[in-house]
Amino acid sequence: MGSSIGCICTPKDLISLNEDDDVATERKIIYSDRDNINCDILRVIDLVKVYGWRFGKKFIAVKQTCIGVKQGECFG
Repeated sequence: MGSSIGCICTPKDLISLNEDDDVATERKIIYSDRDNINCDILRVIDLVKVYGWRFGKKFIAVKQTCIGVKQGECFG
């Protein structure tokens, strides 16, 4: 088994997320399986990507994305 690097943070405004049903379902699966019983080989929890301030505003490109990828699945 390889090593893993983790950072677990509690999102502040999940209730305000406007997300599709399949996205919400994936988030619930990831949150309910914190010990990785599903044996995902790649797991991303609450990934956020914010680009710097431009014209007084920041651009949020990715907002609290959760992904679980199992062995043999194609990701991309």
